[in-house]
Amino acid sequence: MPQAKLLTDLQRWRDTGAIRPEQYDVLSALVRKERFSLFVELHTLVYLGVVSIIAGVGWTIRVHFQGLGDTAILFALTGALAIARILSPRSSRGEG
Repeated sequence: MPQAKLLTDLQRWRDTGAIRPEQYDVLSALVRKERFSLFVELHTLVYLGVVSIIAGVGWTIRVHFQGLGDTAILFALTGALAIARILSPRSSRGEG
């Protein structure tokens, strides 16, 4: 279906009250293929992922702290820091 026909139909539906003006705005933007940002959503997912990993590591250390020696904890944290440093975008550009 051509874009002009879809926009005409959407305008007619808005004018007759079949859809609300807010719905028209969203649907017409999709029909016109306007871009929209996912910046906030993606950053929220990354933040939740990092918080989940930190919480999981913290819980594991707290539960198994008696069985783990100080050396094991230091090696694990040092390894995690080294992996993060190696995988970070800044280190691959030589800015670190």
